[in-house]
Amino acid sequence: MGKNRLFIGMAAGAILGGLITLFDKPTRDYTKRKLQDASTKTKKAIQNPSEVIQSVQTTFDKYNNTFQSGADSAINALEQVENTVDRLSKKRKNN
Repeated sequence: MGKNRLFIGMAAGAILGGLITLFDKPTRDYTKRKLQDASTKTKKAIQNPSEVIQSVQTTFDKYNNTFQSGADSAINALEQVENTVDRLSKKRKNN
């Protein structure tokens, strides 16, 4: 029961807060522009779904390559640290 009231209260607060911010003219203008942009992009996506899929795939590949490069760099750094620790351990054993 309390969970339902919490979510209803949060939703009502968000809606009320959003409506109050729209009393400010620059905020209304900004919101209007963003909604128009979203509408335009949505219409374009509906008319050209293959372009959207291609764009998403290209973006995914870009982030995947960036992540892979970062992971490779981190692994390389860890291997260098491990080699250094091994050399130091061997020197201490020999002394």
